[in-house]
This record gives sequence, structure tokens and C-alpha cells, in this order.
Amino acid sequence: MAPFSLLWFYGNLSAYMDSYFMLSCYPNCVDGDSQWILPMFATGQVPGTFLVKPLIKKMGVKWAGIITMVIGNLGLLGSAWSLQVSVAGTAAIYGILIGTCTGTTALIALQLLNRWAPENTATFMATATSVPTLLSVIQNQIITAYVNPNNLKADSVVGPRTYFSQPQILSRVPGAVIILAAMTFGVQFVGYALISEPPPPRESPNNSPTDLNASPQNVSADHANRNGTLNSIDQKMSSKTLDLSKYGSNELSEETRHDIYQEENPISGCSSNGTSTHCGNPNVSEKEKDALISYTPYEMVSTPAFYAVFFFGMAMEYGLILKANFYKQFGQVYIKDDQYLTLVGSLVPVTSICSRLLIGHLLDKNFLSIKSAVVISLSLNAFLCSLWYLIAQVNPIFYLFLVLGLGFAQGVYYIIAPICALQLFGPEHLSVNYPLSYISIPIISIIIPIIVSPLLHALGWFWLFTSCSIFNLLSLCLTVAASFNTQTR
Repeated sequence: MAPFSLLWFYGNLSAYMDSYFMLSCYPNCVDGDSQWILPMFATGQVPGTFLVKPLIKKMGVKWAGIITMVIGNLGLLGSAWSLQVSVAGTAAIYGILIGTCTGTTALIALQLLNRWAPENTATFMATATSVPTLLSVIQNQIITAYVNPNNLKADSVVGPRTYFSQPQILSRVPGAVIILAAMTFGVQFVGYALISEPPPPRESPNNSPTDLNASPQNVSADHANRNGTLNSIDQKMSSKTLDLSKYGSNELSEETRHDIYQEENPISGCSSNGTSTHCGNPNVSEKEKDALISYTPYEMVSTPAFYAVFFFGMAMEYGLILKANFYKQFGQVYIKDDQYLTLVGSLVPVTSICSRLLIGHLLDKNFLSIKSAVVISLSLNAFLCSLWYLIAQVNPIFYLFLVLGLGFAQGVYYIIAPICALQLFGPEHLSVNYPLSYISIPIISIIIPIIVSPLLHALGWFWLFTSCSIFNLLSLCLTVAASFNTQTR
């Protein structure tokens, strides 16, 4: 999932890229607004998730991931050339190639995690999404150390924004992109080399022998009997519901009986290792699994919970893109230390990791509900955005904690969205429901570049940040009013 680190280092890189667009290749390459680059990256992820199922059917999980890795990293490498000739071309590469491949990678990772640890998906999804965030800590330091080793100040003011005009900085920007592309490829290469099938689960003592000293003949016979039973089940898999009672508790393990109605579909959160089928569904008790409701896409989009999550995603993405694009560019207006602002950006991923791991663990242990997590995230984001304009003028340390708080609040979304698709709406239609749960991202990502630049130049920084606070408050009201109890009809 290394390409996701772009979300966390782009705020640092964009300060140099925008300066390059404006002052180094102007007017030849300024054929668009650089505000489109990050939203296009976010938008491209959604169509990428729809490609996972056909890719895996044709070539398997590992090769689907490897091909995705090659195409995505070629896009990253190509962006080092495109930024020298076209803003619009750079945005297209980040959206069509890099964004799409990143979305494909995300769903492949979720599928793998469900096969290895179906009962702890929230915790391990939080861990997996934290790795690229942690990677960006290193990348942020490398970007500034390479591009601005002498800690020069942004010295050119155009409207409300500041830019670097020093040639020694601008000439290094394409090289920084090449370094980042090489790092992403190296990490992803190691990741795909480590992919393997999960081991067979240990059988329950009541259902089959687990004694390691048991004779191979007896174990093989037991597996043959179980495979024969499962083959008869597979013939009935086309029906939506099955009468589980006729298989008997002595023939099938409790876990298999819970999940027998599911197809062997890795994209839906279900997987088979030859002896049993598993459907990960975190935050659901054993009794609830017996009566788990899986919503069709049409049913899902008819629930209040879906729209609460929809607007939660829009509010979080609006704040995240503002932070990624402007935490450094706005900070430069009042804080003249480029290395300090890089440090701020480097620490943001740490708080994001903490929020994902904390929320994921609390969800898995049922200490926190999805609705409560959404309310906490929206409330914190709304409060901090309302202070954003003032804090940078008060003290650099206060600005550090404000940006870190934004990172904590916004990081929650990337664990909430996949868990909502699994838990609120069931695993049976995850191959469609998962992308639909992210549909708010491309919508808001298309709107943001259209409104941000005019809003900034017409009303200034204060109203830009206040608009984010107001949006979060409106989403918070909808969340509080909506029912998240989708498993009871």
C-alpha cells in the first residue's frame, strides 16, 4: 500500500511543485490548476477498486498486484517528466494511473487481510494503512533535505500565497519525484514478494483431531470426509440462503456453519483454504453472525447510515485535501522556517497511525461503535478547522499541535470506510458495496479544485478554513440523527 504515502507527503512536496509550476516553467506548463493533482489521485482510487475482481479472476491475487505495482510506479516516474511540461498532464497521471492503481492495491490488501485474520480485520486494516503513512515520515525528510538543504525561505508572494523562487531549489524538484518513485517501487516490490496463502485454521477439538501426534492416515481420512461434505455444499452455493441444520454440527465446524451461505469470493471478504470458508466481519458477535444481514447495493444506498458515512467521507476528504495542500503553504506566511514546517508534516502521519490503530482496536473489541467514532472524528475536525487561521499567527508550537490534531481526526476515515462496508452492510456484496462506500471521495474531489482557488482568492484563508468547519458541523448533525443499526430490520 506504499502509494498511499502520497496523501501524507504531498503537502510538503506541493510547496516546491507549485513554485516550480509558477516560476520555473511559467507560462509553458501552467495549463491548469495544481489543486487538481491530489483530488485526481483520490478520485482515481474508486474506479481502481472495480478492477480488482476481474484482475484476480484472470491472474490471481499476486500477479494482479504485481501488474498494478508496475503500472502505478511507471506513472510515478513519468510524473517527474510531466511536471516539467504540463500541470494538466501531471494531474491526469496522478488520477488515471497512480490513483487507479492505488485503489486496486487497497482492495487487494483488504482481501488478503480478511483471508489471514477475518476476526481482526479492523485492527490489521489499521496496521496496513499505517505503513505508507509511516513511510511518508521518511519521505518528507528526504524531500526537504534534497530540495532545500540550506533551509531557504519562501521569498516570492503572489496574491495570498508564497513561493520559492531560488533556482537551486526549483532545479531539484523533478529529481525529488524520481527519488520518491524509486522508494515506492522498492517497498511495494518487497510487499508483493511476501504475499502467500494463509495456513489452514486449526480445527476445533469437538469437530476434528488437532493432536499433532495423530496418525497421518486418520488426519487424511478426516480431511477427505470434510472435503466431501464441502463439495456437496459447493453445489448449493448458487442459492442465496441455505438450510444449515441439515449438515449437522458434527460435520462442520461452528465457523464454517456461520459462513456457509457465502460464495468463495475473496473480494467479498470470504476465502477458502480447501477445508473451510471464512467471511471476515469485525465487530460482530458469534450470535449476530448467525443472523447477519447482507445488503444489496440498492438496499445499502437506501439506508440513513450510508448517507451519514457518505457525508462523513466528503467532510474528511475536504479537510484532508486542504491540510495536504496548504498546511505548509499557509504556514509559510507566518512561519519562515521551512525545516520546521517539514517536521510538522513528518509528524502528522504519526498521529494518523495512532488514530487508526486506536480506533481499529476499539472497534474490534466493541469498546467503540462506528457511529461514535464518526462523531468524534467530525467534532474534532470541525473544532480544529475553526481555529486554523488564528493558530499559525499565535505560535509555531500551537500550529504543530493543530495540524497533528487534524491528522488524528482525518486518519479515522481510512479505517471506518472499509469496516462500514463489512459490518454495517455485510460481506456478501462487498465487491460493489466497498467501492460505493468511497463514492463520496471522487465527488468531493471534483468539487474541491473548482471552489478552493476562487474561495481563497476572493475571501482569503480565514473563510477557506471556516468553510471546512461548517461542512463538518453539517455532517455531524446528519450522523447524530442517522441510525447505524443496519443489522436489524
